[in-house]
Amino acid sequence: RADSGITDLASTKGKKLGFADPDSTSGYLIPNVSLPADIGAPIAEFYSETGFGGGHENLVLGVLDGTWDVGTTFGSGQGEFSEGYTSGNLRIMVDKGLLDMDDLVEVWQSPIIPNGPLMVSNKLPAETKAQVTAFFKALPETDFECFDAFTAGGYTNFVDAGQPLYQTIIDARKSVIGG
Repeated sequence: RADSGITDLASTKGKKLGFADPDSTSGYLIPNVSLPADIGAPIAEFYSETGFGGGHENLVLGVLDGTWDVGTTFGSGQGEFSEGYTSGNLRIMVDKGLLDMDDLVEVWQSPIIPNGPLMVSNKLPAETKAQVTAFFKALPETDFECFDAFTAGGYTNFVDAGQPLYQTIIDARKSVIGG
């Protein structure tokens, strides 16, 4: 919170850190593996307590009500912080009237996290996979309103992506679950 006295990452030492959800890439996985390098210590040693806030929106509300001193959530990092960025949980909460960004201070941003992929089952016929892929890639031009709603706004298109784009996420997940 802006009134907490926390102004930067160093000033979060000894505080209670809330993660959004154990299954969240942005709200747990990436902070869990990236934050230690930036704080110079294991999370369990740097923070007095950690836990989960029950999802991104609930975690932010928990920071606002003092349950957590620091919390993880997702935002695009593009555009204005004061508006909750162009997309993500912060922007959704601002747009719903649940959050005034002046009540928060940003103390850390993770490395870039690619958006989750849209996938098609390999069990489908090649023609069906091609049709589904073509539909989504054309959506920004064929029905921008639908595309904008589907992506929660602020995006321009879909692009082809393969495993290399997600390798950091794969490696981070393996470091948490083993294997």
